[in-house]
Amino acid sequence: MVLALAVGCSHTEPASSPTVTAGQVAIRLSAHIKSIAAMVDYTAATDNEHLLGRPGGYLSKTLLTDNRVSDSGKAITPVDRGGIVEVFADSDEATARVDSLRKAVTNTGSGEYDYLHGAIVLRVSRLLTPSQASEYQKALTDTG
Repeated sequence: MVLALAVGCSHTEPASSPTVTAGQVAIRLSAHIKSIAAMVDYTAATDNEHLLGRPGGYLSKTLLTDNRVSDSGKAITPVDRGGIVEVFADSDEATARVDSLRKAVTNTGSGEYDYLHGAIVLRVSRLLTPSQASEYQKALTDTG
């Protein structure tokens, strides 16, 4: 006699699973923002925030270097160099990340610009002017 036991475990994909990586978003942004000089994809080993690939963390992350940010020592964090693209499993996780970043800005006064588009979070350097930062927001929205 064979007895089969079904245990209540199932795996379903998130409803709004992203179809792009942070690197692909960065390439699309660079087509609209000519001052993006370099892009670097993070790995779990190089991610200084230790969120890449972890539960509730991002699936991919790419650093953008904007040549309008001078290298005069003002850049304290990686995002200060231009921006960071983070792609999450779904828009709920991305929204939670933006909420967390905004709370941190309120507590520390760091002042980065944070934009949300679906499962994508775009963090833009506080060293850019508001109009320069809005170029990133427009490009993110336009590139879908």
